[in-house]
Amino acid sequence: MTFAVSKHSLYRTTLGSGDKKVNPCQNSPLHTLRGLFHFLLLVGLPTFMHERKEQGLLNAVCVWGVGLLVLVTLLVSMILLWFNVLTPEYLRATVG
Repeated sequence: MTFAVSKHSLYRTTLGSGDKKVNPCQNSPLHTLRGLFHFLLLVGLPTFMHERKEQGLLNAVCVWGVGLLVLVTLLVSMILLWFNVLTPEYLRATVG
């Protein structure tokens, strides 16, 4: 298996395929979930809320931003909880 770098992305070519280039992320489950999430957020949200496409895009971006803000807030709160409340105690045990 050889790897070739183009200016757009990294492609994987197998030895028997000749010039055929395959995107390594094309058929992964994560790629499918990401596509489904973007479809539901950018197409499904405006359809569900009966809005124009431009207004729905703005709302979808706001939903994405609030989700990212909640994720960062949870991360920071867990770090603060770990350092202020759940700090481990190191005990030195003597051998003998």
